[in-house]
Amino acid sequence: MNYVIWGIIVFGVTGLVTGLLGDFMLLGYAIMGAIVGGTLPGLTGNSKRTGMGILLGTVGFFIGFVSMFFLVLAIWEPPFLSLVFIGLFAGAISGLFLGLILKKKKATGILTLMGAVGFALGFGLIEGLNQLTPLSSKLSPVVWSGLTMMLASIIGGIGIGIGINYVMKREK
Repeated sequence: MNYVIWGIIVFGVTGLVTGLLGDFMLLGYAIMGAIVGGTLPGLTGNSKRTGMGILLGTVGFFIGFVSMFFLVLAIWEPPFLSLVFIGLFAGAISGLFLGLILKKKKATGILTLMGAVGFALGFGLIEGLNQLTPLSSKLSPVVWSGLTMMLASIIGGIGIGIGINYVMKREK
């Protein structure tokens, strides 16, 4: 199976929902983690770990994204590229927890790295779009949030998917 396609679909849909939740976006990350974590074990041939996948996905995405948003919004904001900072560390934490679901050698390290890269690039895209696109002023904030989170999550999902493809091929 090509896990990049899975990443595009699952992360794209859950990213859209997360963005559309507006003020409840942080809850959306927990939902994203539950869905991503819950679908991953079945796709990798270990459907007995679905419950553990839901738990680890929920906890990993919630901790990853909530802690980074809290850090940036309440304690310390980097002088520039704050969304890239959030994506980098939230993606790493989320990827780490997804790696734990797979229970394969090197999966945790690879998915930590690919989550960090994918979500840093995805959130960097949001940062750029927010600065460069007059479209954001023509749409409602919730619709704009949904669209940008969908794009960022797709890029994060591509990173995670590439990592899972690598792990699954190496373990055969």
